[in-house]
Amino acid sequence: MFFADADGTVTESNEANNTGSVAITVTVSVTGCTSTSQYPSSTLTPTAAWKTQNSIYAGEYTAFNVTSGRTYYFSYCSADGASASYNSELTLRNKATDAFIAYSDDACGDDAKIIWKATFTGAVKLVTTVSGCGTNTTSTKLRYKYANAKELEEYGIETVSYQVYPNPTTGKIWVESNNGFENVQKIAVLDATGKVVQTIEISDRPDALYSFDLGGKASGYYLIRISGENINEQLKVVLTK
Repeated sequence: MFFADADGTVTESNEANNTGSVAITVTVSVTGCTSTSQYPSSTLTPTAAWKTQNSIYAGEYTAFNVTSGRTYYFSYCSADGASASYNSELTLRNKATDAFIAYSDDACGDDAKIIWKATFTGAVKLVTTVSGCGTNTTSTKLRYKYANAKELEEYGIETVSYQVYPNPTTGKIWVESNNGFENVQKIAVLDATGKVVQTIEISDRPDALYSFDLGGKASGYYLIRISGENINEQLKVVLTK
């Protein structure tokens, strides 16, 4: 609360005439912007090819599924096939906790683009705003994807060859490779004692993704062993019940 000087004099011997008051609200700047209004209502899943989400308004957030170790692109840049007719900005947050992750403004002209390597498997919220955390009802066209191996190399981003998710898990897990399983011969799951509990033999024409169901196993640590021609990788996963 600040008192108003009734006659505009800065220094007075008697300030008894200053009976008015003005309440001033001060907005404290925080890292990036946030929103509680989601559009669309579903959680989107990026792929290695660009995808489009139209009709996003400034002041809304869009939810995405992400996988730890993967690098994601979220863009309003026209070069990526996106569009925003205003000075756009993007804020990336953890959807579960609203914790700040990344922010972009004026990455391409007056538009925003975030490139982020996921540090967890789960969901994020991407907040679209007019620069300064403003809102509007102007439709924008967002483009999104995750990076392929060539893009990771061009940007100098460390490549994670193999991933297992969700981690921790309550049962089913997925094993994925950024570069394919062409040279892999076997994927095995070992318990904490080193005993092989499940195995998948990889064919000459491998799938892009392999799954295991650990729902019937005891809680604890398991190793995912990926082996083949000049390949010997191990990933740790935690099973919780």
